[in-house]
Formats: sequence, structure tokens, C-alpha cells
Amino acid sequence: MVQAQGYFVNLYDWKDESIPYTGLIDIASSNSATFIGSYGEYTEFNQLHLNGSMNTTPGEMYDISFTLQDKSSTGDDGGIGSFYFGNSETSLDGAFLDSSLTNGAYVFQPVNYNFFVVATSSTTAMSFNLVLDEGLDAQLSDFSIIETTPAPEPSSGRLVAYGGCMVLLARQLQKLFQKRKPALKPIA
Repeated sequence: MVQAQGYFVNLYDWKDESIPYTGLIDIASSNSATFIGSYGEYTEFNQLHLNGSMNTTPGEMYDISFTLQDKSSTGDDGGIGSFYFGNSETSLDGAFLDSSLTNGAYVFQPVNYNFFVVATSSTTAMSFNLVLDEGLDAQLSDFSIIETTPAPEPSSGRLVAYGGCMVLLARQLQKLFQKRKPALKPIA
């Protein structure tokens, strides 16, 4: 079990560092953005990169969650991607698989991502890296990062309480035995 210590996401502070074209990432709010598929002949050359960083506490765990949805209507699963938190990589390819045909249009279900990572430095770089086929859009929503701290386990609390009781009992027994010392009589 973990306890939340605060939210750290503001995509307005992040940068579109896509290659070779920028401007294909629309940041809609502090925790959502749309990645627009390239409009060129060679999609693998247009890599969408949304990069940011945050102050972190080395050794602390962070709970990262977001939803990613392929907004293609063609049924094309032409997208791949990754999310990086420092050196930790999470594949986003699952958001671009398995569309279903509904009322004559292909629909991709939103994919929820939730995972824990441990910070290794005081500043951690993060990025969403996507390569999308022409005409393919991907919607990022509900992005949050929460610093967590382990909650004390119930068994640990019981052990501390038990240990405290044992110390008090030992002190009381020690006092009791000190009062009951028999007087030594010389043997004649």
C-alpha cells in the first residue's frame, strides 16, 4: 500500500521536440494532448516527441497513469510508441492494436496505463515518443504522476506494540524481584 504525496503533471511545461517537424502535438490541457500522424510519405522519419522533466527524490517511488487511444477511423494499427521516465521505458504499442468495426467505422478502445517507477536522480527526464501513420491521431488523457511513500504494514505496527509491552513487562518483573530478595542468614 502507498500513500499519495501530490500530483506533478503540467504538459504546458513540456516541449514538442518532434523530428523533423514540430507542431503536430496539440496540448489540450495540463494532462492531455493529441498526437497527429505525420502528413508525409515516410512516416518513420516523423517521430513525435513530447518531452518534459520534473524534480524527483532519488529512491522514491512514483505512480504514473494515463490513457492513450488511437483515434484512427481506418482500422489501421499503424502506430508505435514508448513512454520514458528516466531510464524506465514502457511500451505504448498496445494502444494501436485490435480495433473493432462499429457502425461502419473502426474504433480503438482507450488503453489505461498505470505503473510504478523509482527515481534515480533529483531531476528526471520524461517523454512520450510516438510514430504514427499518416492520418492517424492518438489521444493522451488523464496523465498524472504521484510521488508515493510506502505505508507502514499493519504487522510492523503490531510488532512494535508487542515489543513495547514486553519492555514494560520486563521492567515490572525486575522491580518485583528486587523487592522480594530474601535476607541471607549466616549458617551456624
